[in-house]
Amino acid sequence: MATSDAKQKKLLIFLSHASQDKAPVRELCEKLKADGFDPWLDEERLLPGMNWDMEIEKALRASDAILLCFSELSVQKEGYIQREYKRAMRYQEEKPDGTIYVIPVRLDKCDVPYFIKEIQFVDYPGDYDRLVISLNLRSGKLASAPPVPAKKEPRKPAAASSASPSYQSSNISGGINIQGAKIDIGGDIVGGSKYVYGVNEPKKVNPLKDEFDKIQRQIDKLSDDPDVDKSYLKMFVKDIEREATKGEGFNEKKLRNSFKMLEQNSAEIYSKVADLLKAPDMNVPIEIQNLVD
Repeated sequence: MATSDAKQKKLLIFLSHASQDKAPVRELCEKLKADGFDPWLDEERLLPGMNWDMEIEKALRASDAILLCFSELSVQKEGYIQREYKRAMRYQEEKPDGTIYVIPVRLDKCDVPYFIKEIQFVDYPGDYDRLVISLNLRSGKLASAPPVPAKKEPRKPAAASSASPSYQSSNISGGINIQGAKIDIGGDIVGGSKYVYGVNEPKKVNPLKDEFDKIQRQIDKLSDDPDVDKSYLKMFVKDIEREATKGEGFNEKKLRNSFKMLEQNSAEIYSKVADLLKAPDMNVPIEIQNLVD
């Protein structure tokens, strides 16, 4: 029985960018690969002897989605990159209304060019998860965008009632004096303070998450380095934390990629993450520990 090629085909994504933005776009490319997409990056696809303009034209035409990557440098740059951006928008006009096809991606806090302001942009790396949702909508893996969780309003404390029993503190172990009600509650009251069950209990802390939070704070304290973007280090560490806390259901390919990118950008932080994952009291699956050996 023939299998469906449509179900097996990975979404082909063209990465349009200026040469000055090559570093963050390479990292975006690796993350997309780890998440099961097929990103088209010129330095990986163009071979010696190829007509690069013709190959880019063919790739733009064949792509299921085009990411227009912008930065303060690229939006001011004249020449080929501007033509590539506008060529992508012409292809967008050929798509049915509402089709997710061209997605503007801001690599920093630049202004999105005027000709594309009508399309919602996404910030990278901060909103990478939202970008993946859009691409999954385009591929058909999602029927609709998941709803944004509603914010829960904090509960207001109940107003005191004159009929409510009043509490008196005591230094006696094993009892509480309650005026207006005959209730015996076991417990200790020491030095005039009372223990409220369910309120004074310590909050449960995930030790692995707590240690990852410490590493995130250590990244903030790193010396400034023009070749290292701390936001990328934080993103890779967060990706590793997300997979490591899944237990046996982790994505090995995604985890390997995050380890690789973290090690390339900061050996110091990579070492801290590796030591954490191999710590015996963290109970990290041995399969994950082996990936950092």
